Amino acid sequence: MTITKNYDMCAFRVIMPTAVKADHGADVSFKIQFADAVHEVYLVKCSVSDRFGKRYEADFVPVSNGKNAEKMQKYAVAVEAEKAIYTTEGKLELELLDMNAEQRIDIVYTIKRGGPMVLEQVETKPMEEQDKAAVRGESGERPRHRRRLSYMTKQE
Repeated sequence: MTITKNYDMCAFRVIMPTAVKADHGADVSFKIQFADAVHEVYLVKCSVSDRFGKRYEADFVPVSNGKNAEKMQKYAVAVEAEKAIYTTEGKLELELLDMNAEQRIDIVYTIKRGGPMVLEQVETKPMEEQDKAAVRGESGERPRHRRRLSYMTKQE
């Protein structure tokens, strides 16, 4: 396990993340820029914590960049809650699986008021069998039963 404040240990980087308060909770968007376009990366978890530490997790099936030739992918995720999530001074957490390097990457940003998010940490560790099962849709800890599907799109 390696914890850093940069993407030096990864084949990609998350750029321009945003988390905006919405009536249904929060809208998160970001881009993933790949050093090598043939890397297959799955987004398996996206959560937002408000300034009080209450955590809200998006509810979706793991999404892949699909091993295509593009070096930049845009994503949008709806994090649903009963009311708007006040994201300022909260945290954005992303969990990605790099299938080529067989790594699990946990990324944490602090959401700042009126400015860009601050990268707090990038944690890389070897992928476990339950991670591989999650992207194959096999039983295991993830993916868990979903009450309803939030929208999760790879934007063109």
